[in-house]
Amino acid sequence: MLAVIPALAVVYLVRGRFTGRPGRAGRRRAVLPEVGAAELATAEVAVAGRLGAQFWFSTVVVVFCVAVEFCMTLWCAQLLRDRAGLSAAAAATGVTAIVGGLAAGRFASTRLARARGVDGLLGAAFAVTAVGFAIFWTATAGWLAFAGLGLCGLGMALHYPLSVARAIRAAGGASDLASARIAAGTGIAIGVAPFVLGVLADAVTVRYAFLLVPALLAAASGTLWAAHRRPEGATGRPADSRPAAAGSR
Repeated sequence: MLAVIPALAVVYLVRGRFTGRPGRAGRRRAVLPEVGAAELATAEVAVAGRLGAQFWFSTVVVVFCVAVEFCMTLWCAQLLRDRAGLSAAAAATGVTAIVGGLAAGRFASTRLARARGVDGLLGAAFAVTAVGFAIFWTATAGWLAFAGLGLCGLGMALHYPLSVARAIRAAGGASDLASARIAAGTGIAIGVAPFVLGVLADAVTVRYAFLLVPALLAAASGTLWAAHRRPEGATGRPADSRPAAAGSR
């Protein structure tokens, strides 16, 4: 665990080499980029504290996605012990299967995210995670449970980055305010969801408590669908449109 401290120091030093200290004008531009008159008016409303329904739909999706990820990573080892009969040490390595899936998914999805709409990719990611969970939840063999966890990680790799990108886009020019609201939501998800699963485990065993995960996935999918039914974002652009090319206005 102590390895985290020097790792953070390295990240800080490397980051300092590639990012400067912007002046006042630079900071203002980072908060409110150059936009047209209509977008500026929308951004001013958002900065005043009204981020709009599209942003809040997207933020709820973020909360559900984070809840799924932390429930899986914090409790999968216990289910591996109970269901697959693995030792504590072997079950703990189940988290590495999730992390491996996360790494592979984020590496492979970079080009997909540039070429396809956010909503479609998120929906596909939810489906992949659901299939992986079904394999993990029903498996009694360790290798099969690990495969399910890896597939879960592959799907979850897209959950957080794409849902956050969707929410930030819906916020228009109020990215700082949106980031604060999203951070509060993720904190609630991290602090509440795993404990809810733990309470359920005490009542109905860990295996059945894990059904909270597909319930969260269903809630995320339903919220995404509701947001997609209202496609106009805070900037007046479709929330599912593909990312703009670098340097474009």
